[in-house]
Amino acid sequence: MLIKYNGKSDKEEVIRNINIEGPQQTVVLDFLKPDKYVLKFVSDLNNNGKWDTGNLLMKIQPEPVSYFEKVINVKSNWEVKESWELISGAAKAKKIIDDSKEEKKSEK
Repeated sequence: MLIKYNGKSDKEEVIRNINIEGPQQTVVLDFLKPDKYVLKFVSDLNNNGKWDTGNLLMKIQPEPVSYFEKVINVKSNWEVKESWELISGAAKAKKIIDDSKEEKKSEK
């Protein structure tokens, strides 16, 4: 899932859904508007096409979710390549680093 990045809020605006079916797959995201984006992986264990929250009474855990650890800054006429090793069924904490904010801090 490609999500528009909003550093001031946890609200997620989904830009694109991408199905990954193989263990090693290259995903190309063409024609993105210049902006900041975050990648989110939902391990759809029951293949119903949506994230399931789980059920406390039935002791069913929610489907695992992982976020790519940094913000992807897309610029006009630029190509950005990133590698991300995903493990299906494993959740990863939502800790996202915005490198552009770090660069601004170091310039001061």
